[in-house]
Amino acid sequence: MATSTIIKKMNDSSVDNTQTATIKTKQYDFGLPGTNKRFTRIYVTYKTDDEASDSLLIRAYLNGSASVSKTLTFSASASMTNAGEFLNLVGKTLELQYESAGQDFVLDDTIVEYTTIGHQP
Repeated sequence: MATSTIIKKMNDSSVDNTQTATIKTKQYDFGLPGTNKRFTRIYVTYKTDDEASDSLLIRAYLNGSASVSKTLTFSASASMTNAGEFLNLVGKTLELQYESAGQDFVLDDTIVEYTTIGHQP
């Protein structure tokens, strides 16, 4: 089975960029596909430009839905920044979409805190 990967390099010239970089993850079930989880917090390490319009937007999707369950906005930052926000969502799977118009957008890592809900056989 062949797989392919497409990586798009955004325009990194000195002229302001009008494109938005979008990264969407797969659905994560954290090894427990049939169990509900309470997703409590998200921490992200990132860098954008320092212009206010270059903030980082994270959209959270639950259980494979096409509808956004929660949208979080993180401030623009010209240096690597670690920030956290409350998610307070319940579902079996979580998918994240990151968006930024910053010319120097870097997504370093993401940590999601969660707890399982209910009985596990």
